Amino acid sequence: MRMAEIAQQLQRSMSEIFRMVITLERRGWVTTDHGDRYHLSSRMFELAHRNRPVRTLVEAALPAMQAIVRQTLQSCHVSIADSGRVLVIAHVEAPGTVSLSVRTGSVVNLFTTASGQILLAFRTPEERTKLVADNLLLFGDPPVSQTEWRAVVETVARDAYACAPSYQTLGVTDIGCPVWDRNGRCAGALVVPYLENRGVQRGPTVEGVRDILKASAAEVSRALGYQLS
Repeated sequence: MRMAEIAQQLQRSMSEIFRMVITLERRGWVTTDHGDRYHLSSRMFELAHRNRPVRTLVEAALPAMQAIVRQTLQSCHVSIADSGRVLVIAHVEAPGTVSLSVRTGSVVNLFTTASGQILLAFRTPEERTKLVADNLLLFGDPPVSQTEWRAVVETVARDAYACAPSYQTLGVTDIGCPVWDRNGRCAGALVVPYLENRGVQRGPTVEGVRDILKASAAEVSRALGYQLS
């Protein structure tokens, strides 16, 4: 975002925002591109990885993610909720020359991605309200109406997985499952951005990938100490 857009979103004067943004830039929290737009640096991601639960989740998820990629020929990533953001903390690239993946350290939309919808769906009403409020404070109004995203989140909560055409990319189906920690809380979202391959190596269908992902999420949850019923 440009500085004027940040000031508008936060309802602050340009002089107030200028001082804060310059300080954040000097300390390495944000960077600028050639279009004078400010972006979060990788420092937030690095800080998150110092957190023991995040490291534990990555360590538990990586073997399962590698197995998912081998079985499905699709990329895979795992995301967490982090202070109102949806942060990708690990990813594994698909084999082959054509694939779609979400890079480690990326911040993705809370309301229109499988990661965000899962992290919203499997929270208490109070936790969900706080996550939404923190996200709106950071990014402003979502690209879809409250009625729309609430309906999607309720569907995800009912089905215990997310599976829908990507909001961002035509021809991609976002498939995701929750990962549970030892206390029965949603620790993260395990997601495959499914891109249909019409070449020699086609891999499983959307339904086949969904079933593999559900089994893998259960495996990661067990590794985190969750007792499956």
